[in-house]
Amino acid sequence: MEEIQNPQGQPQQQAGYQQQAGYQQPYQQPAPQQQLKISGAGEYLLKGIAKWMNIIAILSTIMIILVIIAAIYLLQIGYSAATGAGVAYLVVAAIYLYPTIQAFNVSKNFKLATDTTSDQALENGLGNLKSLVTFIGVLSIIGFILLIISVIVGITTYNQASSELNSLFEY
Repeated sequence: MEEIQNPQGQPQQQAGYQQQAGYQQPYQQPAPQQQLKISGAGEYLLKGIAKWMNIIAILSTIMIILVIIAAIYLLQIGYSAATGAGVAYLVVAAIYLYPTIQAFNVSKNFKLATDTTSDQALENGLGNLKSLVTFIGVLSIIGFILLIISVIVGITTYNQASSELNSLFEY
């Protein structure tokens, strides 16, 4: 390993791609000349976000529990269609678990940040919020792609079915 100098002029060993020039760990970027400060209005908004994220997380938890109960019921019916629906419900509940946990974390960290004026709690809450919004964005893109695919499959299936029906009724 070759030695490089850190910004303070002290030698350190280069440990792969993570310490190469220009790479910085997430949330460890150098502080700007001026620190970002939150005004009283910003603190009020953070408290409101914390409260509503907590409500959303609680409602999401209740929804997950209801979906799991419905999945268990469907799995006990025994018909293949009901079993398939039950498995699908379990998959939906599992997917919905991650954003629910992130919503709880956003709420907890924003509340802690406003109660204790902790910069670290604020950064953690913003990181959780970024993760939540990223997850929702990726899930929306996947849903949009699946919608487009289902429309294409639906149109193709309709065209094939209508041409077969027309051939049955031709004289």
